Amino acid sequence: MDYFKYGDDFLSFCEVEKQLSVHTLKAYSSDLRHFALHLNSRNYSDRVEALQAYLSAMHEEEGLSIPTMKRRLATLKSYASFMDERYDAPNPFLKWNPTLKRPKRLPKTVERADVQKLVALTASS
Repeated sequence: MDYFKYGDDFLSFCEVEKQLSVHTLKAYSSDLRHFALHLNSRNYSDRVEALQAYLSAMHEEEGLSIPTMKRRLATLKSYASFMDERYDAPNPFLKWNPTLKRPKRLPKTVERADVQKLVALTASS
């Protein structure tokens, strides 16, 4: 079965039954198309292997941010659930569920000159 043959059905389901916004539908469509292009350019033995390679490609080849990768994977999870429920297609996310964590960032500091201005303003009040 061509796994992405039902992409339009999925998008219609999201629009009508889930009542997702136009922006979300555009993102879902783009995410599905991007993954399909990835699959077409390579040969994988199973869907879990394909998803792992896709995640690696998003990070290493494309340099995408963690939030973008999470959104793309969320789209694929939703599509896989749809395919499982509607067309009895195996859901690869039942075997593989990656966790992507945002890197911890230090808080932004206030410049010394700005602190001195603030102290001067409060002292003169």
